[in-house]
Amino acid sequence: MIIVKIQGGLGNQLFQYAFGRSLTYGRHVPLKLDISWYSGQSKRNFCLNHFNINALIASDLEINRVRYGPNNLVGKIQSKFQRLLPYYKRRVIQQREGIFDRNILRASRNAYLSGYWASEKYFQHTAPMIRDDFKLTETLNQANSSCHQKIQERQAISIHIRRGDYLEGNNARFFGAQPLAYYHRAIDFMVEHVSQPVFFLFSDDIDWVKKNLSIDFPCEYVSHNDPALAYYDLFLMSHCKHHIIANSTFSWWGAWLCNNPNKIIIAPRQWYNDPGVSHPDLIPPTWIQL
Repeated sequence: MIIVKIQGGLGNQLFQYAFGRSLTYGRHVPLKLDISWYSGQSKRNFCLNHFNINALIASDLEINRVRYGPNNLVGKIQSKFQRLLPYYKRRVIQQREGIFDRNILRASRNAYLSGYWASEKYFQHTAPMIRDDFKLTETLNQANSSCHQKIQERQAISIHIRRGDYLEGNNARFFGAQPLAYYHRAIDFMVEHVSQPVFFLFSDDIDWVKKNLSIDFPCEYVSHNDPALAYYDLFLMSHCKHHIIANSTFSWWGAWLCNNPNKIIIAPRQWYNDPGVSHPDLIPPTWIQL
């Protein structure tokens, strides 16, 4: 059994599930999800249950058995010797760095995985399966159905502007909101390459966007879904034909799940506030970085 620790917002959850699902493929072992991180959480919700996922929630007993073996006491003693093994062969595998590590693909058939695994290289070989797993199972309400129809009928370009928690605390210091200059450059690029564009704007601060991001082309501001319904925004975003993403795994997935074979995806070159921190495996090679 492989158990993946699920934590963070929807974008992070999708990466964590995708890696675990890909790792179990062909091994004939079940995938279970440890969602204990969300106990007592007020700002984040577990959202994968709204998708066509192929995994069950792990019980405390199952988590302990994978982490320590069938005998808890003996397992805890043995776990001290796990450090003598290559880390990818241990029962508990903690992601060591943010870059892609091919060795993790050699993890044992019984492992507990903790990390973010933010690279399509962890699941690229099973991409069709992952896309199928991430089909929304919820029925669209009238507002989302109407927005979806508009997206289908137009040369829709999604723009994601993330502010909110990117303006405060550690997130502000580590990530930070992308400057307006980035969005203006990306919009200029899009209008040069896409005829009759219509921009669909998604944000956790849509009022700020309306006041500060001026676009001389038709726009639709998607603001009818509250944060607890972020999976609807992800669905709508993924059906746009082209994408301008923020330094956010949420809009990363909105772009990646798009099935347009000719899609143009623009991502920020500087993902983190610190220019010395790189993300060489996060942005797929066909995406454009500005």
